[in-house]
Amino acid sequence: AAKDAEGRLLVGAAVGASPEALDRAQALASAGVDFLIVDTSHGHNSNALNWMAKIKSSVAIDVIGGNVATRDGAQALIDAGVDGVKVGVGPGSICTTRVVAG
Repeated sequence: AAKDAEGRLLVGAAVGASPEALDRAQALASAGVDFLIVDTSHGHNSNALNWMAKIKSSVAIDVIGGNVATRDGAQALIDAGVDGVKVGVGPGSICTTRVVAG
């Protein structure tokens, strides 16, 4: 288990990429979460990247962005300012996100 300097478990929370997600991210940061994950099915698109940048600039905690499946996608998230990148799209045989979204 990951713990902070005082021995407490680290706590993270996931948000989407929308105006409501920005409000939720700010509320979660105020409540004391240690990091946020902006979790989208296709993180390498302009809408998701814009919201990741807005969320990152509005909170004083680490923000992980995703999901991406390519080097270009990871670089786009890094360029948007995230602190970490969530890699992997469509882990199940029924999921077509990787095929449809590229």
